[in-house]
This record gives sequence, C-alpha cells and structure tokens, in this order.
Amino acid sequence: MISIRPNFPVGDLARAIAFYQRTLGLEARVQSPEYGLAILGSGAIELALLAGTPAGPASAYLEVADVDSVFAACEADPDARLLGPLTTQPWGLRDFGIVDPWGNMLGVGQRVS
Repeated sequence: MISIRPNFPVGDLARAIAFYQRTLGLEARVQSPEYGLAILGSGAIELALLAGTPAGPASAYLEVADVDSVFAACEADPDARLLGPLTTQPWGLRDFGIVDPWGNMLGVGQRVS
C-alpha cells in the first residue's frame, strides 16, 4: 500500500477547506464544489471533504513533523475544539486530538524518542 485518504462529511465545503488550511496547513489539491468534494493534502497526507448532510462523524490520526506548531494553530482557531492538552505518551508519540465543526475527530501526533 502507498497511502490512505479518509473521507470527512462536512456541512459547508468552503468553510471546511478554510478550516483545514488554517489548522493543519493542508493545501487544496482538488476543489469540485459542484460535486461537493475537495481533496486537501500535504506530502503523503490527504483528506477528502464531502459536502452534504453528514451521515455521522469520521475520525483519522495524522502523523506530522512538527506537532507543536500544529497544536498552536489549532489552539488559536476558534472553530477547533481541542480534546485535551498536547501530551507526550509513554509509547513514543507526542499528540493531541481535535474535533472539527462537523464532529469529525482527528488525532495529530509526532513520534518522539
């Protein structure tokens, strides 16, 4: 396998694109509002946003190179609901969780030694 791309249901495609650009620094790779679809990414990470009535929240875990700066961006964004503090886990990850405005949950972390 090469990669995986989770699909997140969102209520407002333009607002969701802006949210993920601000909080995670993802760039819009595909924007197709007429089909209610956007694909955002950075490096090997991709996230598909699907507009319409959400069938239920989705979740994903993203590994990043600088979790401290991503946490700071999420902490500063009023649309990001943090699930707790940035924590160094005993199993070698420094991570945190957020919930987007549509109820989708993301774990964001970085491997530490």
